[in-house]
Amino acid sequence: MKHLPVAAAPSIATDIAMTKLKVVLLVLNGGILICCVLLFLIPDYKTLSWYRFKILNPSALYPLTEEVGYNMERGVGISGNCTLHLPPWRRGRDTPRVMTYTEWLKTMALMKLLDMVLTGSNVHYMLFGGSLYGSYMCHDMLPWDDDIDIMVDHNQRPKMEHLLKELSPEYTMLNHTSKLFLKFFLTNTPKTWEYEWSWPFIDISFYKENETHVWEHGQSHKLYRTYPKEIVFPLHRRPLGSIWLPCPRDSRAFLMHSIRSENKTFQCGQQGWVHKAETRVEEDHIVDCSGLEHVYPTIYRSSAVGGVRETLRQGSHVFYSCILPEPPAAITVGGFSFDLAKSAISRPLSNGTTPSASSESTPRKATLNITLLVDEWTRAPVEKPNTSSLDWIHVETKAED
Repeated sequence: MKHLPVAAAPSIATDIAMTKLKVVLLVLNGGILICCVLLFLIPDYKTLSWYRFKILNPSALYPLTEEVGYNMERGVGISGNCTLHLPPWRRGRDTPRVMTYTEWLKTMALMKLLDMVLTGSNVHYMLFGGSLYGSYMCHDMLPWDDDIDIMVDHNQRPKMEHLLKELSPEYTMLNHTSKLFLKFFLTNTPKTWEYEWSWPFIDISFYKENETHVWEHGQSHKLYRTYPKEIVFPLHRRPLGSIWLPCPRDSRAFLMHSIRSENKTFQCGQQGWVHKAETRVEEDHIVDCSGLEHVYPTIYRSSAVGGVRETLRQGSHVFYSCILPEPPAAITVGGFSFDLAKSAISRPLSNGTTPSASSESTPRKATLNITLLVDEWTRAPVEKPNTSSLDWIHVETKAED
């Protein structure tokens, strides 16, 4: 029986060690290869540009510490001069909220996700309807409102639909009403009706535009849905609950234009439609708006360098104060009100005139430095469209789909 030389023993140990090392390197290489394949196959990483914009890091999207000037037609800025301190949740006795706190949280989470996706992918949209009324009146959803309304640039609709489809199956995007509108909601939310969608949801409409006006897609025959472009762009962000969302540059003029009644009076209370049940209100419950100032937090306005100071308070208790780039002449008096303060009415404009309580004079351009909040407002009367002929709209809406 032959015995191996003593010198061969280290050689065998070395071979075993080398074999183990090769196995470890092979496993590591295999793991790296699998990771690369997975990253390549994950559709979200490939298609949703908000990953590349580092949207999950707010400072990457909204550089509040840098001096960023916005005077672009579609410029959307966020004011960094205040911190939102949400007031305690409460329900009034005569005008109770239609949503619970949990339902409100779900709605806000939906809107925050939607804003992240659209903003990160440069899809233009704005708050409007009851949601804009809420932002303007109380920096939140109105107590009697139960959904969020936005309008998206119609030219970017295919891009937006592609992005939202990437969020399935957890979230659903649904066309309805002859594909004029979309609803965006959580897929697993229990349905309480025969409709295809569930609540809470975000109502998505679309807007079109020409050189002078912006109108809601499919609603061009309604003058109160057709807005002079000067009161819409450039967009700026306003608070809605815990988030900042793009809004028209002159919110008051935009909302006044949206009111159907001839006297342009804003009415407080539950009226119209209840989305929570998808049914019409059996009987409108209109209340005195001034009586709500001690029930729910509301916005009070005053003049400020750079725009208008909006202070959220309930009675004598102040929650926070922000300076927003709204027209300085649009200072209202009292809460839940569109009435202009006397100081705003008497303030002369650049053209030598003064606005009236019913005036819709608006600036043609605005340059805002977010950090310094220095603005250069130039104002001119809005040219009203010829109501006897809507050819200026119909030329572009004949082929609406």
